[in-house]
Amino acid sequence: MTQLIDVALPIPVDQLFTYAIDSDSIPEPGTRLLVPFRGGERVGWMVGPATQHEIPDGVRPVLDVFEQRPSVTAQLLSLCHWIADYYVAPLGIALRAAVPSVLVDRATDAVTLVGPAPKNLARGEARLVELLTGRKGPQRIAALKRALGGPGGPGGLR
Repeated sequence: MTQLIDVALPIPVDQLFTYAIDSDSIPEPGTRLLVPFRGGERVGWMVGPATQHEIPDGVRPVLDVFEQRPSVTAQLLSLCHWIADYYVAPLGIALRAAVPSVLVDRATDAVTLVGPAPKNLARGEARLVELLTGRKGPQRIAALKRALGGPGGPGGLR
C-alpha cells in the first residue's frame, strides 16, 4: 500500500512537497530521502505524513531512503520548525543550515575506478566501468548519470 509523506527540500520555496512511499518502509521524521524534483534529484527530509489524504495525480515516489535512523533528531527538527517560523524561512533551508553539508550536497559525490575492471558485469555496470576507465581521477556522479542517459541511467546509478 502507498502512503503520502511531506518532504522539506533545501530550496528557497516556503512549502513542503508530497511524495509517495510504500507503507511498510515509512521512515521516521528527520530521515534523509532522495526525491525527484524538477527533472533532477534532491536530498530532503521526511517531516511527517502528508496533510493530503488522497493521492493526487502526478505524485512521484521517493527514490531512496538514505538511513535507518534519522540524521535529524526530533529535538533538532522541532528547533528547525521554530527557526523557519520565527525567521519566515523555508523549513528545508533551516534544516540544511542545521546539518553538515556532506549530508545534503550530493552534487559533490564522486567515484573512481580502483584496480582492474571486474569481469562478468551486467550491461549497465559494464558501461559504467567503461566510462570510468576512459577518464582520469574522480568523476562526479551527476556527470556519470548524464553520460549514462538519465537520473538512474542504464546502470541504475543513484
